[in-house]
Amino acid sequence: MKNFLLAGALSAGLWYVLRLLREMWGKKLLPGWFTYVGGVLAWLTVISLVGPVWAIVDLLSVMFDRPDMGVAFEIGSLFILISIVGKVLIDHPEILDYARVQPFLLASLKFEHYSRRRDDIFVELDKHIIKQIHKEQTGRELPETKQRKKFIPHTDPQQALREIEQLRAKPLRSVHLESELRQLKAGEVTDITDTFKLNAAKHKTHDFYEFASEIKISPQEKNLSFKVVFPNVNAQTTFDADRIFRLKQGLYDLFQALRSELWLKPYAEYFDTFKVVCHRVDTDTFGLPIEKPFCSVEIALSELIQRDGKFFVATDLDKIAKVSFSL
Repeated sequence: MKNFLLAGALSAGLWYVLRLLREMWGKKLLPGWFTYVGGVLAWLTVISLVGPVWAIVDLLSVMFDRPDMGVAFEIGSLFILISIVGKVLIDHPEILDYARVQPFLLASLKFEHYSRRRDDIFVELDKHIIKQIHKEQTGRELPETKQRKKFIPHTDPQQALREIEQLRAKPLRSVHLESELRQLKAGEVTDITDTFKLNAAKHKTHDFYEFASEIKISPQEKNLSFKVVFPNVNAQTTFDADRIFRLKQGLYDLFQALRSELWLKPYAEYFDTFKVVCHRVDTDTFGLPIEKPFCSVEIALSELIQRDGKFFVATDLDKIAKVSFSL
């Protein structure tokens, strides 16, 4: 049991470090020379998985050689522990975050240079997430189909471009929409991040979209909340009047962009305020990146609707919203 816990803790620790490195890799913060360090760490992580398996096999061999109640109790406790951990990881896959870490792990195992292009990798990751969502919703694998170009029965290039833009403008519905609406109707806090990410990948209405995550609706509080992580803001960043003005203006424009999203309409009756919590990127005692909140803004949709299409000065944001800084 002791050997299993030690080996499991080692594997979990190495995987946690890989997750942190993956976040830095995705933000292009890892230098090229770090490829070899990451590669060695990836191989150590894979090899470390042998440890827990060996510990289980060793314990079973002891049971067969010298059976006694103490060893049997230890084996029973071990399998109960494995069942509990497995259940938690299945119910909360974001703990391992395997789908997001896998591309970085494979790249590290091959010692692929960290400065190379990652566009194709993230496209494949998006496809994997879409297939996973489809399987959870329908119980079937998403069939591989070749996309066919829509035949446009005319030769007017301007009309063709307009039709293409209309197709692009159509929002993508989440396969979880029905269950999400049931949760909201039952008064439960509901995460709609998947829908946001799918539509943001198709059409980015605001530059802050790529930094936004954890989009949740609380029907009890009638609030839609999310967080924005600014990778270029850290503990050393000085917030003078100009920077604060630009941040407030950017957040106000972000609220207006989000309010106008067509894909958000099915959820509209369950919230009447927006709340964003802004995070900066700091480092912990090990020099690894961590996120810390430094600003929050909460605003009513009625205030945004009232000013839609009108010129807005960011210095007035404090008059129509709850703004707080913790610099």
